[in-house]
Amino acid sequence: MSQDCPPISDLLDAEPAAIEHARGCERCRALLELGEPIDADGPAPKSPVFARANLPERRPLAVRTVGEVVSLRSGRANGELLLAALLAISEESLEVAPLSGDVGLAAEWDLFLDATQDPLGYEAIAEVWNHGRVSPGQVAESLGVLSERTSEELLRLYSAVFADEPPSDARTGPPLLSEEDPRSLFQDQEVERTRRYWSDAEDLGAAVPEGKAKGIGVLVAAWLEEVGDDAAGLATQVGWMQGDVERLLREEINRTQTAFAAQRMAELLAYTTIEADDARVHLLATLVGTGPAAPTAAPRSFLARPVYHRAPASVEKRLRAMEGEGPGEIEIYVADVIAALEELRD
Repeated sequence: MSQDCPPISDLLDAEPAAIEHARGCERCRALLELGEPIDADGPAPKSPVFARANLPERRPLAVRTVGEVVSLRSGRANGELLLAALLAISEESLEVAPLSGDVGLAAEWDLFLDATQDPLGYEAIAEVWNHGRVSPGQVAESLGVLSERTSEELLRLYSAVFADEPPSDARTGPPLLSEEDPRSLFQDQEVERTRRYWSDAEDLGAAVPEGKAKGIGVLVAAWLEEVGDDAAGLATQVGWMQGDVERLLREEINRTQTAFAAQRMAELLAYTTIEADDARVHLLATLVGTGPAAPTAAPRSFLARPVYHRAPASVEKRLRAMEGEGPGEIEIYVADVIAALEELRD
């Protein structure tokens, strides 16, 4: 639409000037096609008739539930609300997937919602790749719960994010094949749109409980605080998923996963000002003191992301126990990370 476009009423009334304008304006021609074909010398066309949306019934919920569609507020969003679907629930925080109406830009981690069965009543996608954590106090309104089928697919896709492989039968868009794909730009814009809401969460899980080893996540979190950035901003700059950056900050690193491959870890650390020697010590602290545990199976009322438990023994004790045994897989991984980091900074 431009400032030269005539009022819609002139188009629908087949005003000669409006019809002449429409011959060279795609926007106005599209509006004309909504109604009867217009002939400047013929009778005035009828106004187009639009069907009323058939919205599912919405009822307030007694308690939060996985699959619930909510609107979220944020003091940093100038009063704008964010639509999202709940992925996981705890007393302190909610894990959510933002919703978007840009269904034509869906990729392999965007789940299509059902326009007739799900509470929005129109086509939308759940951006599982862009999931984030908010505080319960940010919920402004509940819009109902996704259908059982959509909720199950949403949780399967969310669980698969941590395995880097989407389910083959999920109702998602085609995969991204390169950075030149227009959907890559869309995802960057979506990260910027939603990050204002994540920063309101009271506890993003970056703190390490007392008695735990201070690993690479604590070091990166301290750097982020020093430069005034957050997990979303770092993820955008280094090309990581925000959820993976948040896992790193929580010391939930699994070196066997593609998300934390040595080269990728080095690229993230190279973006920071963390010294290589400090990175080596803290990365060892994380990996020696951490052992992955299988995700906890849970009913629809709660589904947690995969949980990683830290062993109670100190890192120093564990390292001493490994002396004389030659370099193990952890030491080789850390050495590869630091070598790649130093090469990137040369």
